[in-house]
Parts: sequence; structure tokens; C-alpha cells
Amino acid sequence: MVDDDHPKDEPDFERVLGRIFAWICTTLYLTSRLPQIWKNYVRKSVEGLSMYLFVFAFLGNSFYVASILLSPKTYLPPPESTNFIRESIPYLLGSSGTLMFDITIVTQSFIYRPRPKRQHTTPRWPSSAAEAPEVLLQNVKRRSEIRELILAGEVDNAIDLLNKYFPSVLAESPSPSERPSSSNPEGSFTYVSATSVEAAHLLLNLRILAFIEACRTRPLEVPHPTKPPPEVVQSNAASQSDISTAMDTSEHSTLPLRELPAVEPGVRDIDPEVLDSLIYKGRKLYALVKALPNPKDREVYKQELKNVGGILAYKDPEESSVAKYLAYQRREAVADQINRAVLRE
Repeated sequence: MVDDDHPKDEPDFERVLGRIFAWICTTLYLTSRLPQIWKNYVRKSVEGLSMYLFVFAFLGNSFYVASILLSPKTYLPPPESTNFIRESIPYLLGSSGTLMFDITIVTQSFIYRPRPKRQHTTPRWPSSAAEAPEVLLQNVKRRSEIRELILAGEVDNAIDLLNKYFPSVLAESPSPSERPSSSNPEGSFTYVSATSVEAAHLLLNLRILAFIEACRTRPLEVPHPTKPPPEVVQSNAASQSDISTAMDTSEHSTLPLRELPAVEPGVRDIDPEVLDSLIYKGRKLYALVKALPNPKDREVYKQELKNVGGILAYKDPEESSVAKYLAYQRREAVADQINRAVLRE
């Protein structure tokens, strides 16, 4: 005998459990793309991802949504069609929502695609003997200008000139055997510009130097020469060693220092916007480090960022234990490394 007081359409336990699982599936399916989208945004790259995966997933979800919407059950009279649509909502949301995230990842692949190398505006090496001195002298002046900008702490301007005149220096290139060093004989971490001319190392060292320059609390005492550098002999017999002589500014120990305005020690007032900008730059540096393919390189630069980030912990970092990172020798080391990479190009 059927109990008339018991509703006939009350969902049973299996149906309720099935709906719960359906909504859990929808939630997980919708959020499955978010970690990858965020990682692409932080790295500014989709390297290692196959776009065909997301294209095929997009097509599969599109056909799945279409199969539900075009099902004959959707054209039945109510309440059959209404019940069918209500039961299909989790699957429609999961598939159609994921379509948006697939489109986002494909869009990122276009935004973050590698840029083609720019052509040199002028020939790097002479095409004729008569042209040799002028072209070589022009390259010397450009290298000298880039070096002077780095020594003056204007790192962003130096990067712009590198990309303009020597674009292959900071472009992606095969990894050479040289690697940055992570320790000195005393066991403490110190910056080593030494031998690496790999594009990723060069760019990181420049960006780290730019971060250091932004953290200064007082002008740096910059040595300047008392007499002009030696001229480059313009003759058909000019060689690369002659050109390099004009770049030799490594001896500064006997040169006078520029007079600097008085700065009250121990006082540091960082504007909140400036502090936010420094933190943002630090995060971008950390993202660049995480993108390094070599694990040893990542560990070296993570330690370097940790040490350099300590500058923000001091009111007067120039008089603290991290003062070595603010020294003029740091600029010289990076300038020498960049000049070496340009000459090796």
C-alpha cells in the first residue's frame, strides 16, 4: 500500500549524493586552470605549455555543452525539460566556465610569445676596409656610453641602449659553460660578475643593480677621471685591442671624489608609494630567478636576492653590514660584465 502522505518526488539519497558530487566536480573543474594562469602571469611566459592541449580541451568542452543544449530532452514539455536542465546545470557551468579559462591561456600565449630579434640599425662589423675605423669607433662610443650609464647608476637607460644597439646581448641564447659563483673563500655569499655572459644572468644582474640603486639613501661618491681617456687611432690598421683600450677605466683608486651634499645619517623616510614600487620590483626579480632553467643558478640568485633585499631593513644601509652591495665596485663589476658580453658578441 502506497503512503499518500509521503511525497512521490522527494529525491532519494543516491540522487542527493550525486548532486553534491556534481557540484564538487564543477568547482574543481572551474578552478583547475587558475594556478596555471597565475603562473603564466608571474613568469610572463607560457614556455613549456602545449597550446594544442587547451585548443582540444576548448573544442571538447564546446561540443559537450552543445550536446546538452541540443539534447531532445530539452524540447520536452515541462516539467521533463525543466528537470533535465536543472540536473545539467553543474555540467554546463563546469564546461562553459572552463572555456573562458582556456581562452585566457591561449590569449596569454599570444601576449607572452617570444619577441623576434631586432635587426641591427647599423652593421656591427665593417663591410669594407674603408668603413672599418668609423664603424669600430661608433661601436666604441656606444659601449662607452652604456658603461658610463651603468657607472652612474642609470641602469634602465643602459638596458634601453643595449636593446637598441646590441639586442643580442640580452636576448635568449644557448647556455654557456660559465656559471655565476655562489661563495667566496670565507664562506659568505658575495656578488661575482666574473665570467658569465649568458643573457639571463646579464639581465638579472642589471635588474638587481637597478633595485639597489633605487634603495639608496644618499648619493654615491663616484670617482671621475682628471684627464680625458685615450683617443682611438682612426686608421685602417685599427684592431679590437686598440678599440678596447678606450674602454679601460678600471683604475680609480687615485682619482679624486666628487663633493656630495651633506646627508643626515641614520634617517630614512621612505614614501609608501616608493616602498610599494621597491617591493613590486623585488617580486619581479624573484619571478625572473624562478624562471631560470638551471637549479644551481636559481639557488645562487635566490641567496643574492635575499642579501640585497636586506638593504630595506636598514635606515642607513650605507653604514650597515650590507654596505658592500651599495659600493661603487658593484657598478664597475656589472659594467665590466656587460662590456665583456658585448665584445664577445
